[in-house]
Amino acid sequence: MRSVDMFTLAAVAAVCSCGGTPPGHAEAPRLVVLGPSLAELACEGGLEDLVCGVDRYTVWPPSIDSLPRLGGYLDPSLEALAALNPTDVLSVGHSAEMESLCGLVGARYRSFGFDTYEDVIAACESLETIWGADLSEFREGLESTLDSIRLSVGADGPRVAVVVWHEPGDGVVTLAGHGTWYDDLFSRMGMELVAPRAGTYPAVSVEGVLSLAPDRILHLFPGMAGDSVSIIEAERGFWTRSAFPPERVLFAFEDHVMIPGARLALTARRFGELCGS
Repeated sequence: MRSVDMFTLAAVAAVCSCGGTPPGHAEAPRLVVLGPSLAELACEGGLEDLVCGVDRYTVWPPSIDSLPRLGGYLDPSLEALAALNPTDVLSVGHSAEMESLCGLVGARYRSFGFDTYEDVIAACESLETIWGADLSEFREGLESTLDSIRLSVGADGPRVAVVVWHEPGDGVVTLAGHGTWYDDLFSRMGMELVAPRAGTYPAVSVEGVLSLAPDRILHLFPGMAGDSVSIIEAERGFWTRSAFPPERVLFAFEDHVMIPGARLALTARRFGELCGS
């Protein structure tokens, strides 16, 4: 997020609050929600009518298309945010600048982590406790999905390396590592995510990946379904040259596979279909 001094924040707050209902006294909550995972859960929990603004990356549910977009969830427009007169600002990750602005305009600020599976559940509980969301069906459905996949996989689940980034032709890939929601998700599905023990998203050489002895290598290319044929051909060729069986190089192109939000059960099912057989 760009650096903004306190004088600027005060000026923004003063200009944007003139002539409007004081944010802390709105008749109903007005939520600015920044971060796709958080926005998905808020809408899934029945808070969609309270949301008055989101970040540019939130695309689901489609019904939020008409809402104001405030920029990135790490660098939103503070002026646009203040102009919405929110009662609450919710963000993925903490921003000292947004917290300062919220204090000036009388809005509550709460930040959330989505690093682990437990973070997702904690976000659900906060949305329920503070704003009255109902995410019980989401949580029950997710747990049921994970239990079902684990039963189908059996006692000896596959070892999976999850590639979250690979520059074509580069000899290094970025893996989802231990201590991430991917790690938690695969464990709950009865599979083992393999990665070095250093870092949550380590950059690993091809040789390093192969030394981990994965049974499957799963590439994530969210939103790239239109280029799927060329991507599959290139990546399978890449691993074949390193003597890894091409039929065990798998791909997920769905836009939700990097978002631990309300579609997490869909992501789990997709991973189960690809890697569990």
